Amino acid sequence: MEFWFYSDYEDPVHSCPYNSKEGGYQFIYGGPYEADEELLNEFSDIVPEEVIEELAKELQDECPEWSGDSSVSPDDYTEWDYLPSVELPKHLQTFKDNISNVRALLNVAVSPAQQRHFRGMLYVSVIIAMEAYLLDNFLSCLDADKAVFRKFVETRNIS
Repeated sequence: MEFWFYSDYEDPVHSCPYNSKEGGYQFIYGGPYEADEELLNEFSDIVPEEVIEELAKELQDECPEWSGDSSVSPDDYTEWDYLPSVELPKHLQTFKDNISNVRALLNVAVSPAQQRHFRGMLYVSVIIAMEAYLLDNFLSCLDADKAVFRKFVETRNIS
């Protein structure tokens, strides 16, 4: 929850203009936001309220009013951000396709001088395919079971 909060909100001292005539910070990136309201809106159906309140108090002690994150604009979002979770089960086929492509590339004739570099690039491609598969599998597990997602959020310690 803390990671999520810091990815969407920031202390206005870092990005918002201050104007004492206008009453303080000018929340040009949205806000002011209160940590407890934002956390409850996002997590109330999956995390116990007392856990949310504990984090909200820590955040409130750090900053009473939060600004939207100045580094994120609506144009920064990609199509991936809006893909429905039903797309995730295709991850195994994607992995198989990637490995198939790497195997096909093993048959490409490469000069001996570039062969080591070429094989290294193929190795990196396999690692990336594996990491993508594992991430997609993990996201599928979280998406399929709210209890698993809740346990993940409650036990995750991001410092």
